[in-house]
Amino acid sequence: MAKRGLLVAVLAALVAGGVFAEEMGNGYDDRLYPAEEAVNGQELRPQAEGAGRPSWVPPLRFSAGGGLVFDGGTLGRNEWNRTMLGYDHFSIDVFGFGAFVFADATFAELSIGIHGGPATTWFNRTSVSGSFFALDFSLLGKFPFSLGGGSFSLFPLLGIGGNIVIAASSDGVSFYDQTGDSPASKLSTFRIHWGAGADFDLNKSMFLRVSALGNYRFPPAIFTDYAATRFYYGGFGGTVKIGIGFRL
Repeated sequence: MAKRGLLVAVLAALVAGGVFAEEMGNGYDDRLYPAEEAVNGQELRPQAEGAGRPSWVPPLRFSAGGGLVFDGGTLGRNEWNRTMLGYDHFSIDVFGFGAFVFADATFAELSIGIHGGPATTWFNRTSVSGSFFALDFSLLGKFPFSLGGGSFSLFPLLGIGGNIVIAASSDGVSFYDQTGDSPASKLSTFRIHWGAGADFDLNKSMFLRVSALGNYRFPPAIFTDYAATRFYYGGFGGTVKIGIGFRL
């Protein structure tokens, strides 16, 4: 009788062990972790990447890079002493080129750069040649639209920026106004930028970025502080950037 009871116990243990091994063979218990649960008769499946975000909104991605910048335009103009030919006036035109670096987060771009080049100062119809060197920065909002099967994107740009003139000269002499107390920083301007840009994929992690901006330049201090000024105005210009970016 005892032997029969022992045999029954052994058989029961073997059967239970086989069931346990079958349930654990996949590394988890199907009863505890079903592959597809059902709630109210509907299957729950893993969410795809980007689920819950409208298809026309691009994902948030980060990148950084740098390249070349070309910038030109009029810093502004002031007028005084009306004559038969109009007002006497004073204005400054600049054109510069240099380099920049940028950081990007899909919907915004922060850029910092340096550039310099020729500057032409106009007193009525007389011009004086000079040069300048400046630090510039910009913060632009953007919204990319993916095209070409995702191989390139276009985006409008709108934002603000600044141009801090570090050094300037006129006719070979460091720049001063008629009172003799104007440092180069009085040529610095605050700007509003607008325009468009495009990214062209070179591979999965690198892309070519091209952007073109128009800008309005608020009157620099050299005009607003000018003792003879009767009227002063801001200026308009443009900026073109070409660079290489890397996705982080």
